[in-house]
Amino acid sequence: MYSWLKQENFRQELKCQRDELVRGALDSLKANVTRATETLVKLLTSKSEPIKARAAEDIIEFAQKAIEHEELEKRVQALEERLR
Repeated sequence: MYSWLKQENFRQELKCQRDELVRGALDSLKANVTRATETLVKLLTSKSEPIKARAAEDIIEFAQKAIEHEELEKRVQALEERLR
């Protein structure tokens, strides 16, 4: 294995395979975000107070992260426009 890692072609192919694996995993996650969100929203009506509280915390946390991400995207776009 160590001798293969010294070969540039092998390292490049290994990187391509890793990248493809990560892309596939991310695609799977993206495809299931709606279902996961629906599950969390349903848990808000659970009879168990700890489950309801945890679902509410998760929803708030994810919403905050989404807002931060959107804000960062806007800032990056503004910077890119300035650079042009």
